[in-house]
Amino acid sequence: MLALIAPLCALAQTTAELSHQERFAPAVKALEKADGELTAKLTANPRDASLLSSRGLLRLQLNKALEGIADLRMAAEAAPANPQLHINLAYGLLMNQKLEETIAESRKALALEDKSYAAHALLGRALLASGRDPKAAIEQLQISLDLYPDQTDLRFELVNALRKQKDFPAAGVQLRILKDQLPPGDARLEYAQGLLSADLGYPEAAAASFRRALQTNPNSLAVRQDFGAALVRMGKWREAASVLEPLAVARPNSLLARPF
Repeated sequence: MLALIAPLCALAQTTAELSHQERFAPAVKALEKADGELTAKLTANPRDASLLSSRGLLRLQLNKALEGIADLRMAAEAAPANPQLHINLAYGLLMNQKLEETIAESRKALALEDKSYAAHALLGRALLASGRDPKAAIEQLQISLDLYPDQTDLRFELVNALRKQKDFPAAGVQLRILKDQLPPGDARLEYAQGLLSADLGYPEAAAASFRRALQTNPNSLAVRQDFGAALVRMGKWREAASVLEPLAVARPNSLLARPF
């Protein structure tokens, strides 16, 4: 019986892998077809900035980073007065961790259009990732959100940046805005609230938020780890061990995952 089960399991895994590949294959083929069509158009007009930028963004989706950035750079050089082309290039550069170039291109875009929420966001993210000027980064993220408030991911990034700067009141303000924007029980919001409570030295409140976040998203190892840490601080060793048990499997080298 066991001899029969093993091949069947292997077959099931192979089938699952194939179906996963097949699920994404049409999208990749569509992108590759679009790449070919844009390349054909560029043969007739190789300096068309719009076509170059479109192909560059498309190639980023195809994980062709070098080719994509090259296209985006040529587009920005072909039409240097177009702020959107500098934004597109900054986006590609940030995706590939070229932070100093991202900062430069974002500033070029802002020199042309100072009300671009996208350029402010890119500049803020690049400054934040570089660690060069956290306060300036926070200012840029805030400006972007003032211009276009419905950027949930960016607002969470701002919360984390404010927490790292220990500006807890400002982080709390951003969380209240998120509470108005998101549905009740949103796991990200509960987790962020838990982190802020932990920062402020309220492990009970932090644990309550982490518990709600984990109920909504039980697969989150980050929530599980911080929940376990809050329980440890409260001296609830048995519950902490139960919460952290899956972490020991997924991250055996984690200090919190080790036996107490």
